[in-house]
Amino acid sequence: KTQEAVSYLNAQTQRTESAVLASVCQHLAANAILSRWVARARENGIKTEIDARIPANLPMDDVALIGILANSFENAVEGSLRCPEETERFINVKIAYSVYNGAGKLHIVFENSCADPIVFENGFPKSQKSGGGTGTKSISYTAEKYNGMVEFSAENGVFRTRVLLHL
Repeated sequence: KTQEAVSYLNAQTQRTESAVLASVCQHLAANAILSRWVARARENGIKTEIDARIPANLPMDDVALIGILANSFENAVEGSLRCPEETERFINVKIAYSVYNGAGKLHIVFENSCADPIVFENGFPKSQKSGGGTGTKSISYTAEKYNGMVEFSAENGVFRTRVLLHL
């Protein structure tokens, strides 16, 4: 009986894992991190929409890409959860890779509900975490590494993270 129960739990865990790892995009590492964060956001009652057009063969270091996506998603979830309960909590993600005249560009936009006001210091949102956070600075560092740019803004209860990378 115990072995049957263990087998059943293992099967359920695998089924849950595959459901969590729904196909969000072709890039395996990005798909894994994005699908897990989508599941986490939805578990917290945050309406989440994602349009991620990231090819499997993106010419970018996986660790750098995952750092941007994980930090952006974590910030979006935390920001949405700070909204009052009666506020619609949401996260919208749009990611597109394009090539023009041989030059690749990756454009990443996260929009999420946020509680006003957001305080900015030198273009970065001031962290709500004790001791300060490092996520936005990490995103900015990676953008600079890829000759790109990053912009953080908040207006009318919507926080935006925009990243443009030259690949």
